[in-house]
Amino acid sequence: MRAHFSLSVKLLAVIFLAVAVLAGMAYAYLSPQTYTITRTNTGFSPERLTINKGDTVIFVNSSISDSWPASDSHPSHGRYSDFDPTHAIQPGDPWEFTFSRAGVWPFHDHMHPMVQGRIIVLGYEGESVEACLDSSTDTIKAYCWDGEIDRILKKGGLDAVFDAFEKWNAEDPLFQRNCHDVSHYIGIQTYQLYKAGGAVADRIETTYCNFGFYHGFMEQALRDTGDEGVAQTVAYCEKMRDSTHLGTPTSRHNAVGACYHGIGHALFDSIDSTKWGDEYKMAKSALLSCESAIQPEWERTRCASGVFNSLSIALGSGEYGISFRHDDPLGVCRAVPEYWTGCAIEIGVGYIRHNKYSLEDGFSLLRQIPVKAARLESMQALINDEVRRRVGEPEFTHLAKECSQLMDQEEWAACILGVVSGFFHRETPEKGARHSIAFCGQFTLEQELLQCQKIVLVFAKASDPQLVEGLCVPNSAACLRASHRQASRGALNLCCLCRSEMRNLHFRISLAILDR
Repeated sequence: MRAHFSLSVKLLAVIFLAVAVLAGMAYAYLSPQTYTITRTNTGFSPERLTINKGDTVIFVNSSISDSWPASDSHPSHGRYSDFDPTHAIQPGDPWEFTFSRAGVWPFHDHMHPMVQGRIIVLGYEGESVEACLDSSTDTIKAYCWDGEIDRILKKGGLDAVFDAFEKWNAEDPLFQRNCHDVSHYIGIQTYQLYKAGGAVADRIETTYCNFGFYHGFMEQALRDTGDEGVAQTVAYCEKMRDSTHLGTPTSRHNAVGACYHGIGHALFDSIDSTKWGDEYKMAKSALLSCESAIQPEWERTRCASGVFNSLSIALGSGEYGISFRHDDPLGVCRAVPEYWTGCAIEIGVGYIRHNKYSLEDGFSLLRQIPVKAARLESMQALINDEVRRRVGEPEFTHLAKECSQLMDQEEWAACILGVVSGFFHRETPEKGARHSIAFCGQFTLEQELLQCQKIVLVFAKASDPQLVEGLCVPNSAACLRASHRQASRGALNLCCLCRSEMRNLHFRISLAILDR
């Protein structure tokens, strides 16, 4: 008995010793560590750092100018808002930050946003995604998929990433709401591969979610190369015209436009800090870069739209020392009348969203735009933005009511264009067509129903010609006997339009809304 007891004590001692050793090992592994990232005259060193949750990073400014290391995205720093000193760090001074959140955290120098880096904070498996999805704002949720994209990219390559992207976009409403920013991140990673000798990424998924892919790709390209690299990014945009995988000519056209739009984004966000505080000087500086590097008018206009989009974001966030002017929200557009349409779309819609205006009040503001084309296209953009903000099944009745309240015929048509384009831009062509059909079914007046149906057909044909055949009833004779007024709200009876009008359909759709 005593021997048995003695053996038990020895076993317990061994177990306790083993536990103590393992605990010591665990403590050694989890014990907080301190790392240093140096801001040199050429960038951050190291640019990429992997640490554990709870570790501290000391940022030392060894450059000759002020530095401001902060979390992406620029200029709001909303991805990890605590990771922000809230002021510039002078040469020779340090600033330290302890990372308490697992995840992948790209960062940049707020004073020189082209200078970037990345810190990977390790936690238990899946922790970064769980914490991200539990966050209260969509600004943070948009980045939940970054770590998973990195993992898939490393394991299966870029095609595997696009396959996963397509699946998420088809199945996950939360992903759909943030898909523009996710595709933006994929664009950044694709540029890194392209810079290392990879091919042009011309998969159709690059055109999904309002072309966020090209925004990210172009912004990263200009961060790496600076203004002198604009010519290289222009050359990449032009390669899209010859793509054999981007579907219809309209898809290629839109991809090229989004590519140039991304250039404008990057040009604005790389403006020298000496121009901060004056939105007029900032806009004109970026526009001058567009004009000097891009000669064709349409491409230059798309670059300008990217400038105004970044300007609108900055005005809403108060970054760069600028904010919306409530006495004249569109004043900056009046200063560059040659870009009235692109400016009014971005600044006008941005101001309306910033102030949480109703659609009715938003339309009232946009009616103050003196140029008719800019006024109507801004209305299209506002309702397009409204549709893309909705998650899951759209509220068709509400959207139809908003359009029906517009008594002016041209404004009504602009509203319909905005709704239908919103469906097609937010979703796959198939879902865009299905939701557009249901939306048109809300109109009981024959003329309104037919006009809405024509718009659906034009977008369907531009997105995927095969969609048109799927929407049409095979028996055209039966269709001719049927009344358009009896068209099903759930399944559109479009064979008359398809057979007799589609071949010579000249219904004009604004290029501005097609490009958005």
